[in-house]
Amino acid sequence: MATENSSAEFYAQMGEYDVCVLQAPFTAQKYTDAIHAAERAWYNVIIIDSLSHAWAGEGGLLDLKDNIAKTSKSGNSFTAWKDVTPLHRGLVDAMLQSPCHIIATMRSKTEYVIDTDDRGRSFPRKIGMAPVQREGMDYEFTLVFDIDAAHIATASKDRTSLFTGKSFQPSAETGRQLKEWLETDTSAGGA
Repeated sequence: MATENSSAEFYAQMGEYDVCVLQAPFTAQKYTDAIHAAERAWYNVIIIDSLSHAWAGEGGLLDLKDNIAKTSKSGNSFTAWKDVTPLHRGLVDAMLQSPCHIIATMRSKTEYVIDTDDRGRSFPRKIGMAPVQREGMDYEFTLVFDIDAAHIATASKDRTSLFTGKSFQPSAETGRQLKEWLETDTSAGGA
């Protein structure tokens, strides 16, 4: 599933694959429908590039929340979450319940906290990177790689124990290791 303006074509040299292009509006339902279509077509693996659009893209869940708040009598964006959260949960459930193995990319943003200096003045302090997605989304996955600008991966979550404490550039060998783990771990499935 590609949301990145035909960037899937950049990987044609890696082998054969099919592409399902998703265009705005990037609704959670559109992603869910594409996952179910891949299941019906008997695909083993689904790559979602990028899952961030379902959250922060045009027509994504944040847009929906803002639109609901604008049209409500109260204008309260907090109450809009009661309509948005079930849609997000539906997308997460579609990924978790899928018989397909799902690889999802997410854009990242610099994450800051407001800190206080020794004079009591507030200032933003960079604490790292965060995915452009609803908070906690990384907990839904078996394995989460954080990949830096030099294409070096570190596992911030690794239930496989294959990559814990390692920094490396992902390669075909990474895929072989995951495939072997999936073939030997009968409990592995879904996202």
